[in-house]
Amino acid sequence: MAVPVSSLPMTNDPRPLKALILGSVAWNTMVYVDAFPDPQPQTLFARGSNETVGSSGAGKAMNLRSLGADATLWALVGDDDAGHRVRRAMERRGVAFIGVTDPEGTSHHINLMDDAGERISILARTGSDRHPVDVESVFEAAATADLASVTITNHCRPFLPMLRDSGMPIWVDLQDYDGINPHHDEFIEAADHFLMSSVAMPDWREFLERCVTSGARVAICTHGVDGASGLTAADGWVDIPAVPVSNVVDTNGPDSLRRWTPGPLLQLPLSSLQTSLRPRCAVAREGSEWFGYRSFRHGGHLCRRRVRSGHRTL
Repeated sequence: MAVPVSSLPMTNDPRPLKALILGSVAWNTMVYVDAFPDPQPQTLFARGSNETVGSSGAGKAMNLRSLGADATLWALVGDDDAGHRVRRAMERRGVAFIGVTDPEGTSHHINLMDDAGERISILARTGSDRHPVDVESVFEAAATADLASVTITNHCRPFLPMLRDSGMPIWVDLQDYDGINPHHDEFIEAADHFLMSSVAMPDWREFLERCVTSGARVAICTHGVDGASGLTAADGWVDIPAVPVSNVVDTNGPDSLRRWTPGPLLQLPLSSLQTSLRPRCAVAREGSEWFGYRSFRHGGHLCRRRVRSGHRTL
């Protein structure tokens, strides 16, 4: 039986938060260039590159684990070299990994990052979109979980009825939802904690108000350099400015800073959304540096990149 959020003790609780994260993982290659190429045949010289585990589920699981939570991640992964690297990465981070073999192989993204921090993602391998799911494979983890974070992929849909029946808090990251795409509807109906970006939705404020009116406990929207906004029925609207960054941090990843949100918010009273959000912006600022995304090697030299508050980060 999941422990209700309202009954979770605060930061002095010796029992770690238990989180179940459903989907997804990938093995990604980041290539750093001065500027994006023009659409014509040419040879480019990159400033550097690196490979690492990525994707929304992996990011949330590793960040929650780094905050002291017990994190269990369920995801599709190939029986290939990239998949073995993903499994080793989860083991090193202390994440309990329930990996289901994907016959299409491990997802692989190639991200071009320019000097301004903009990104072009090439989905070199996407893995299976729909795959038979054994919902019972997560019953043990779900039975003791304090929350579930569900990635908006088709192969995660079969878990939603079980999660709703459990009564545990369901977190959904809607990413750059436009308010129209029907792909998101089932996830929106199931969740009671929302995170999203305002980049594709001009009327995001109205959307979050509808979510809270319909019963959502927390709704948060990020605006890049303009900070973030949150809404609860108790607090109303809370708007938080972006936190200035003095250190050099690589912000590669569409929602890298939002991945820090569920754990910290649940460690603080949800009756004070502003108290929860403001210090977590500062915590998120250090996230990429903690995981080693701050630097990469090229030609034997350690190169550093400046931070960019992209449209989907704080």
